[in-house]
Amino acid sequence: MWFGLQREGRSSFGHDGGDSGVATVCFFDPCADVGVVALANGNWRPVRGDYAPYLIMDRLFDAAPGLG
Repeated sequence: MWFGLQREGRSSFGHDGGDSGVATVCFFDPCADVGVVALANGNWRPVRGDYAPYLIMDRLFDAAPGLG
């Protein structure tokens, strides 16, 4: 199911998911016209109080030209 997400002052929509040993995120920021996809071999375990795939997604958005 696609859903909206507010993180780091950014509004995006997308999807996350996974299976045993896999975690994925795919989100799009329509205001910036930028999307990110992160696929990882791992589970949705908390890292510093947040989930690692979301932390990776935040860094990818920050690295996008014009957003960082």
